[in-house]
Amino acid sequence: DGIDEGTCDCDGTLPDYECADGSIVCDASECASEITISFGAVSGNNDGGDGSVEITYNSTDHIAGFQFTVSGVSLDEASGGAAEDAGFTVSVGTDTGIVIGFSFDGNLIPAGSGTLTYLHVTGIDNSNEACLSDVIISDSNGGGFEDIMIGDCVDVSLLEVLDTMPYEYSLSQNYPNPFNPVTSIGFSV
Repeated sequence: DGIDEGTCDCDGTLPDYECADGSIVCDASECASEITISFGAVSGNNDGGDGSVEITYNSTDHIAGFQFTVSGVSLDEASGGAAEDAGFTVSVGTDTGIVIGFSFDGNLIPAGSGTLTYLHVTGIDNSNEACLSDVIISDSNGGGFEDIMIGDCVDVSLLEVLDTMPYEYSLSQNYPNPFNPVTSIGFSV
C-alpha cells in the first residue's frame, strides 16, 4: 500500500531496529558485529619482574574464539576472565607472544564487555610498553569480526626485571655431622 516492493522485508513490516552504526534493520542479528580488544590493568608483585596484564573486550556479538600477539613482554600463561568462565582453553606462546583461546565444547563468550583474560608476565623486553597486534576474533557464526578495534599500547615499566646476580654467597659447614638423623647447613646470599 504505497511502499516500494522489497522495502517490507521484516515479515511484512518496515525495518525498525537501529544498529550502533546507525543503519536500520529488522533485528539485532542483522547488525554488523563490532568488537574492541585492549589492555586493562597492569599489576606487578613487590619483587618486580612478574605480574599480570589484563586483556579487555567490548563486543556486540558472542565470541567463539580469539588469537592475538602481544609484544614487549614475556608471557607465562593466561587465566581468568570471561574466557575461563566460558570454559575456554587459552594457550600462550612464551617465545612468540601469541595467545589463542577457544572452547572444545563450542561454548561462547557472551556479547558485552569485561575482562577477556589475564596474561601472566615473567618480564619485559627491550621497551617499556606492550602492544597488541595480529588480532583475529571469531563471531558466533564461525566467521571473523570484520572491524576489530585494537586499543593503545600499555606501559609495563613497573614489571621491569632486575637482572642482578648476588655479589657474594657462602655455604657454612653442616652441624652436627651428617651421620646424625638431622643436620643443618647455613648459607647466605
